[in-house]
Amino acid sequence: MSDPVVQRICWCDYNVMIERILTQIKKDKRVMIEQVVALGRGGFVPGVHLSHELGVSLVPIMWQTRDGAVNEKYRTNVPSLIVDDINDSGRTLLEVVSQNIWNGSYSTAVLVNKASSNFSAVDYYGKTGEDDVWYSFPWEKL
Repeated sequence: MSDPVVQRICWCDYNVMIERILTQIKKDKRVMIEQVVALGRGGFVPGVHLSHELGVSLVPIMWQTRDGAVNEKYRTNVPSLIVDDINDSGRTLLEVVSQNIWNGSYSTAVLVNKASSNFSAVDYYGKTGEDDVWYSFPWEKL
C-alpha cells in the first residue's frame, strides 16, 4: 500500500470552510445550538472559532480514537454542536454520539467530510474530502 497523498490546508482555506459551516447553520431553521462540544485534539481550533462566531459556550472534551484512545465521557441537557476537524472513517463521531448522553438535541460539524465515512449523518461541513488523501490542518505538525 502506498503512502496517502497529503493535502495541506492553509489558514485561508480553513477560514473558507468555517464560513461555509456558519452559512449552513444560519440557513438551517430547525437547528438550535446552545453550546459547542469540541473534540480534542482536532476539533479544538474549529470548535473555539465556531463557539465565538455563534456566541455560545465551548465544552472541550478529549476523544481520540487514533492518538492514545482517550475517551472522556460527557452528559448534557442542552442543544449542542459537536465539532471535529475531519469525518474520515467515522469512528470518532460514531463513538461520541453513541457513548455519551445527549438529552438535548445535537448536530455535528466538521471541516472535511469524507463520503466513504461510516458516519453519514454530518450536518455541516466545510469541504468534501477525497478518500485517498490525508488532510493536514494549519495547526498540525506534518
